[in-house]
Amino acid sequence: MSLLYQLTRRLLSVPAVFTAPTFATFASLVTGLLAATGPRTVTGMWSAAGLAGRSHHARAHRFFSHARWDLDSLGLLLARLVVARFVPAGQAVTVVVDDTLFHRYGAKTHGVFWQHDGSARGRDGIGRGNCFVVVGLIVTVPVLTRAVCLPVLFRLHIPKSGVSKPDAARALVGLLARAFPERTIHVVADAAYRGPG
Repeated sequence: MSLLYQLTRRLLSVPAVFTAPTFATFASLVTGLLAATGPRTVTGMWSAAGLAGRSHHARAHRFFSHARWDLDSLGLLLARLVVARFVPAGQAVTVVVDDTLFHRYGAKTHGVFWQHDGSARGRDGIGRGNCFVVVGLIVTVPVLTRAVCLPVLFRLHIPKSGVSKPDAARALVGLLARAFPERTIHVVADAAYRGPG
């Protein structure tokens, strides 16, 4: 019950990022994400939140495609909550940068390309889908014996026509640096993010 209470308190601090109707949809999706025992698809989360048959699932899909809300604002709000709770005052914030591929094959899915896939089997190491550059915070959670990475910001990488992965990472880390001007920021990434020169 304490965890549910804490989550509710955290959610109630989020409406500044959303309009009122969009926040209601967001809260329903988070509830469904936590309650789902099957696939955590948009429709699966909608069903797990108890809304199937009561409210059309298109409302959940519109949240991602048309609703007015700012992803960076939500990510920075989450980052502030994480740092306030898990990073002691005066301690540096450790940021991890990496990218991940979500396999997608639909002809109409935005941003789908053949590109690097770190989990691919075989020699080519490529897969088809959406590649996201992800920035996470390394924190120690009291109930665990090891540090964990909590993703807070991300950008869709569009090969050839979009910004490079290092430039996307630089922009995301810059957002975090501006959000925590009083903190030292340590950035950890693999060689793919070293940039030119």
